[in-house]
Amino acid sequence: MIPVNYIEISGQKIAYYQSLGVGANVLFIHGNSCSGLTFRKQLIGQLGEKFRLIAIDLPGHGNSDQALRARLPVLPLG
Repeated sequence: MIPVNYIEISGQKIAYYQSLGVGANVLFIHGNSCSGLTFRKQLIGQLGEKFRLIAIDLPGHGNSDQALRARLPVLPLG
């Protein structure tokens, strides 16, 4: 399991996950209805051993706080 870390930005708790690598920083940003754990295989694999990978949970996703001000409505699929 990958431990979850938190940072507060503008009063909002944002979750992130990081690899153990010490190389260049690489930021992963997930798509709609996903989370930073979408990049689990990269974080714990060879890429994560070589580079410092950081994957965030955008507001309203994963372990982050709910979005304070959603700009676009989310429509149900189907």
